[in-house]
Amino acid sequence: MRRFDHMLPSCKEQVDGILFLFSFTDRGSFDDLSNQISRITESSDRVVKLVVGTKFDLFMHTDVTESDIAHFQEVWGLPVFRVGGDVSAGLGEVAPLLNALAENLWHQDCMAASTVSISPQAALRETGSEIIV
Repeated sequence: MRRFDHMLPSCKEQVDGILFLFSFTDRGSFDDLSNQISRITESSDRVVKLVVGTKFDLFMHTDVTESDIAHFQEVWGLPVFRVGGDVSAGLGEVAPLLNALAENLWHQDCMAASTVSISPQAALRETGSEIIV
């Protein structure tokens, strides 16, 4: 992020979701998550936020413990998904992440739609429908 910080405002325009990544084998990337989330998002943002820990399959070399993850989830209230480096498993490993992303985006759209009130006349103009009395 530091290297491309000048692009951040453009990247945040009309964004629906943000994936925050860290590596289970790099403690520094995990420790920097809180800073990244605070810097990139605001509490008023209606943006889906998910955290993905990579290299979970390298458990012998992990620098991030399950208690670290539990504490992070408790403090930030964000789900943490675990993925490995082996891509031979296909979609099976990333399916829960993709499902959660889709579900959260759908929920966000439903919430946004319920806060927008539109008059029946405006709705008719939008759809191009006519009422015959």
